[in-house]
Amino acid sequence: ADQYGSRFIQQKLEAATIEEKNMVFQEIIPQALSLMTDVFGNYVIQK
Repeated sequence: ADQYGSRFIQQKLEAATIEEKNMVFQEIIPQALSLMTDVFGNYVIQK
């Protein structure tokens, strides 16, 4: 993950509906472990 991509996703999640968040969640779940341990990716997981 990179800083700008992470911030972009965070901003989109802040404005997303529950359904949209669920769709994103389904897409990122396979990468969840690596995102949790990434300096920028962990912020996406926290959202």
